[in-house]
Amino acid sequence: MALGVIDENEGNGDTYDRLKFNAKEGKYFHSYYDRENSSKEEEEFTDNFRAIVDFDNIDVGWADFSGSEPSVITVKLPNQLPNKPSDDHKKYANVKLYNSKFGVVNFGSSAQSVLQKIDELHDAYTKANKKELLPLVHFNGVTEPKRFGKGTVKLPIFEIVGWKSREEMETVIGKQTEPKEETAPVKEESAAKKDLDDLSSAFGDDDF
Repeated sequence: MALGVIDENEGNGDTYDRLKFNAKEGKYFHSYYDRENSSKEEEEFTDNFRAIVDFDNIDVGWADFSGSEPSVITVKLPNQLPNKPSDDHKKYANVKLYNSKFGVVNFGSSAQSVLQKIDELHDAYTKANKKELLPLVHFNGVTEPKRFGKGTVKLPIFEIVGWKSREEMETVIGKQTEPKEETAPVKEESAAKKDLDDLSSAFGDDDF
């Protein structure tokens, strides 16, 4: 994935829908903002699903989640990686996923073991050289426990199983953002679409 090649753009700290992977537990967690109840929610998510991965717009850079507020600096590939802000910052990658169940979420990590798997998936995407198409990826469970660094982790298993056009991806999003007459007035629809366009890349990660 050429993590050393990425225009500086500091994250704004906003919190929107995201999918996190905890390598220590080998589990995905879906974090989202419940607008109806004005609350932040997080729930365990299945480890077996398919999603379109928007590698055309992958963000890479540095992140520090150790403080009270996350510090994230990301840029689009293939711009030059900015200088590392501090010793506490770790390499970081973030990409949007799309499917009919969660619509659109950010998926990112500063965990080195997870970054390695994202890197391998990105390599498979670039080698396929499918111009104008985005990969449909099967998130096919997790590996058996294995040693990584000083800890033991379970890592996600990724497999490209098809290719989709951006139009198909936008159709998936549209199905999730179409207003329901009895609950979603036009004004709220516009706000929801803006939220999808302005997703942030704030994640909490373990050290692996």
